[in-house]
Amino acid sequence: MNMSKLAKVAEKYFIESTVDRSMEIIHDDGLYRHLKYYKAGTRCMGVHITTWPGYLAISGDMGCYVFARINDMFEFFRGDDINESYWAEKVQASDKCDGLREFDEDTAREWVADTLRQAKEDGATDLDDIEDEAEMINYDDGIIRFHDSLPAHRIFRDAWDNNFERYTFRYLWCCYAIVWAIKEYDHSKCLTTTAPGDGK
Repeated sequence: MNMSKLAKVAEKYFIESTVDRSMEIIHDDGLYRHLKYYKAGTRCMGVHITTWPGYLAISGDMGCYVFARINDMFEFFRGDDINESYWAEKVQASDKCDGLREFDEDTAREWVADTLRQAKEDGATDLDDIEDEAEMINYDDGIIRFHDSLPAHRIFRDAWDNNFERYTFRYLWCCYAIVWAIKEYDHSKCLTTTAPGDGK
C-alpha cells in the first residue's frame, strides 16, 4: 500500500512524539478497555483509547475519532501499518476541528497544470487568456472557493468529477497512535503472562 506524503509526515511526527511515552492501562475487562498514554511528567499530546463491543474511540490533544467494525476493535487495528482509506470507512464520528478529510491544495494545483498541458497537446488555441486567469485561482480557502475561482472554460468542466481531498493530519496521527497503543498493550499483556524464570 502506497503511503501518502501527509501520512509519512504524520508517521514521523508521531514517532517523535512517542519518545519517553508512558502507557497506563486504566481499565481492562474483556472488550471494555481504557488505555492512556502521555509524555512522562507532562500532559502534552495525551491520548485516551477506549473500547467497548464493536467500537473503539481515540481522544485527546490530537482530536477524537470513533470507529466501528468488529466486536474486538483491537483485533481490527492490530498490525504494523495503517490503512488510512479502509479505516476511514469505519469512522462513525470524527474530530470537530479537523474532521476526516480536507482540501488538498497540491492535488488541485497538479490537476490544473495537467489540464492546461493536456489541452495544449490536444491543439487548443484559445488558452492565452485562460492561462492568465489560472494564475488567479484560489487554492487557499477550501474546495468551494477553488471551484468558484476556476476559469469558465470547457477544459475545466470536469473539475467536480475529481477528488481534491486528503485525509487530515490529525486523523492520520490518530491512526498511528492506535497501532502503537495496541502494540504496547499486547507487550504489557505478554510480560504479565510470562512467569519469572521461563527465559522468554
